[in-house]
Amino acid sequence: MKHLDKLYKMHDISWFTPVELFKPWYAYAIAASILRTANLSVPLKIYEIGGGSGTCAKCVLDYMMLNAPPKVYNNMKYISVEISSSLAEKQLETVGEVQSHLSKFTVEHRDATDVAGWGSKDPQPCWVLMLEVLDNLPHDLVYSPDQVSPWMEVWIEKVNGRVRQ
Repeated sequence: MKHLDKLYKMHDISWFTPVELFKPWYAYAIAASILRTANLSVPLKIYEIGGGSGTCAKCVLDYMMLNAPPKVYNNMKYISVEISSSLAEKQLETVGEVQSHLSKFTVEHRDATDVAGWGSKDPQPCWVLMLEVLDNLPHDLVYSPDQVSPWMEVWIEKVNGRVRQ
């Protein structure tokens, strides 16, 4: 808890994503899993949808630089698909802290849900990371029934095919 308290005071923000809280270890675990299971005879290609500040990209690239065979790191591509122009810039800044990462990293400033942005089908294998997307999916419901009552949490569950509150 002291670590979290220190982080929040240092950065003056109200929340962190898991990849930020547990850096570099969270992204290292993802990179290690990719490295263990990927077909390393073809160039490694990783897409990240909604890459936030670029922490995951930088840490995955750091891990690959330190642990992958040089051929894998040197030939890999890490593509971030980011709808926010300010976050796209921040990602380039974060990843650019390590000069050698920049030749492997690109940001495509576009909407990942627009099929036209993906171009023609590529038969090569790739990895798709959606950490920021998954982190922002609805998973809690907190509401005030009449905007006067106190805010409250609601649990919704499905029992015998019926949804109940």
